[in-house]
Amino acid sequence: MINDDLPNRILAGYVQVKTNIERFTPNGVIFEGETDETPCDAVVMATGYELCYPFISSDTLPISKSDFNLYKHVFYANHSHAHTLAIIGCVQPGGAIPPIAELQARWFAQLMASHVKLPSKAKMFSDIKRRNRWVRKRFFNASRCALEEDWVPYMDDLASILG
Repeated sequence: MINDDLPNRILAGYVQVKTNIERFTPNGVIFEGETDETPCDAVVMATGYELCYPFISSDTLPISKSDFNLYKHVFYANHSHAHTLAIIGCVQPGGAIPPIAELQARWFAQLMASHVKLPSKAKMFSDIKRRNRWVRKRFFNASRCALEEDWVPYMDDLASILG
């Protein structure tokens, strides 16, 4: 169930957000960091996927399991020509990806047309570090949530860059 009702069910207590399963028991599970058994009839294993781009060398785009080091989810700041490679749509918003991908693509097009510029590497790295701290603070497992984004503020941020 991934829809508008999920946050309401979490707030109402019908759905409990938990960390990783440490082990199964005959009648339930024990979660990491807990000692008590949580009884359950079924477990949905929503394990996600491994983020990788096998067609891009790891020198060009290194992927870390603990942090996602793209500036604004789009540009690898450490690349010598960061503005020439854009990763479009690699974000997990609470809303739709297509309008976000459109803003990311418009930003890249504006960069390629020299209408906007990326900030300095130092500013990009500062933004990346700030965002990674936010992810680690907000989510149980930062590596699993490295692409998460609050979609409306993120889209506002991209739109402000475009002017």
